[in-house]
Amino acid sequence: MAREHLISIIDIARTHGRRKQAIHHIVRKLGLNVENVVGERTRGQKASHIAVRDYETHRSQFDAPHRAANLVSDLDSPTPNAVFYVILTEPELDPGRFKLGFSVNLEERLRHHRTAAPFSELVRQWPCKALWEKTAIDCVSDGCQQLGPEVFRADSIEDVIRRADQFFDLMPTLAER
Repeated sequence: MAREHLISIIDIARTHGRRKQAIHHIVRKLGLNVENVVGERTRGQKASHIAVRDYETHRSQFDAPHRAANLVSDLDSPTPNAVFYVILTEPELDPGRFKLGFSVNLEERLRHHRTAAPFSELVRQWPCKALWEKTAIDCVSDGCQQLGPEVFRADSIEDVIRRADQFFDLMPTLAER
């Protein structure tokens, strides 16, 4: 096929505000023919292209979901079973070490944590919106030593729980799930 009848995946991604990988996924899903040719802006490297007619036919499929405008409202919406949790990672050896986080499936999340820390224990959970997670972590971990992403050490787990209770007491009430 002549080059003037092709459009690059890179150009489609830029046009639609998507990543190349997302466009490749859509192209595969649609079963479109991909040609690897040297593009105008690829510095001599081959790049994936599809036929312009295929692009025009399926143009709306490449549009980014309009999540940017809805992202905050999605994060602010209650999700069934969504909770903020405190997990002790080494209750016997290091009783001050804990993990904070948000999950919509706490049992699965705890099971995942136990692959790295088999003695992990759930201390407490609170109904939570995804939008609150970062603020809750900042509030609850205040004064604690950060050991890793969402992992901290405190002199008193009771103080951590107290701060979490205070935080969630200030937040709008969510239905218990």
